Amino acid sequence: MKQILDLEIDVEHVIPRSLRPSDSLNGLVLTFKEVNRWKGKRTALQFIMDEGKKPVPGLPQKSIMQVSRYESFVKRLKETGPSGDDVRRRKSRKRFLTLKNFNERDADFTQSDLTVTSHLNRLAAFRIRAVHKDEEKQPKFIALPGSVTGMARRCWRLLGCLSQANPRVLNEDGSTKNKTEIRGVTHLHHALDASVAALAATLLPDDGETWSLLNKRRLSDDEARRLGALPMVAVSAQNQPDTFAVAAIDNQPPVTLRVAYFFRASSSSFV
Repeated sequence: MKQILDLEIDVEHVIPRSLRPSDSLNGLVLTFKEVNRWKGKRTALQFIMDEGKKPVPGLPQKSIMQVSRYESFVKRLKETGPSGDDVRRRKSRKRFLTLKNFNERDADFTQSDLTVTSHLNRLAAFRIRAVHKDEEKQPKFIALPGSVTGMARRCWRLLGCLSQANPRVLNEDGSTKNKTEIRGVTHLHHALDASVAALAATLLPDDGETWSLLNKRRLSDDEARRLGALPMVAVSAQNQPDTFAVAAIDNQPPVTLRVAYFFRASSSSFV
């Protein structure tokens, strides 16, 4: 527990998030930050097979277990639980831990998964790939966490941009209604979220680790330095991800102006 509180432990994706864009519990384990960084974009089993018995960089007193010990450890993991969901989650995690390579068909996809954004993203990606399957240049897919786009929308103060297309998003005193109130006024908040996701995916590094750091409530000193090195991210004195810069980037207009122009120029097309 002390290691968790001291931020020495990371939540690790058994299957790299770039291959399985989900933060569901059945794919998560706890590990040392150094191990998480070393594992990179490998499955847990592939990492063990590649690095078994080697000392951990930065933690010379620790080493990676060998394959036979790992397989024995996974085999002993409990599959029972207090509820059906717990049983399914534990069985699924155990299966992920035994995969050397991961294919999309290996992922569990049930009807209940449709309530989880990450699974909706996967479903959308399947459909888009089918449309572009015969094209020589395949489109690039980025599964940007909703928490990151939400933070960008707040920091860029973009909700008010909707008034360019629908003035009813403003209160009588000229202030902007909150997101919940705007949902009852117009569906344009979906267009706004799409714009924010596109801009954030373009301006932020395509790096799951960066997105993970932006989701953290408190950063270690090393994480704060890494995140603070990004030109558009500020970190508070309490080592918390604070704001996205709204100034011009690469000689382009500030983000707020670009989004506001989009809604003003397109307002006649919206209903």
